[in-house]
Amino acid sequence: MSAPSPRHPTGSPGGGPIRRRRAGEAAVAVAALAVIVAVIVIGAGLVLGYRPVVITSGSMGAAAPQGAMAVAGPADSIEVGDIVVMRRAGRATVTHRVVELQP
Repeated sequence: MSAPSPRHPTGSPGGGPIRRRRAGEAAVAVAALAVIVAVIVIGAGLVLGYRPVVITSGSMGAAAPQGAMAVAGPADSIEVGDIVVMRRAGRATVTHRVVELQP
């Protein structure tokens, strides 16, 4: 092994433990930033009325298979083909596709 130099304190051109420690610190910082961004985005969604919904039956077919997670939010209008989520008092949440609108 060569003698340590000021540029490479470990004596190896790869940087050794110092470079690995800095890479580890950078990875932790990136992960922490990702968590902070996720919390802000999810929090903003909840404040704006968006909620996660788990599809509990297979009635939606391939559009929303059983066990899939969807995000439900407020709507200004409903059109044929839309998927709606309804909460009924004392009963489970119901998810359906709109097939017909009645005036």
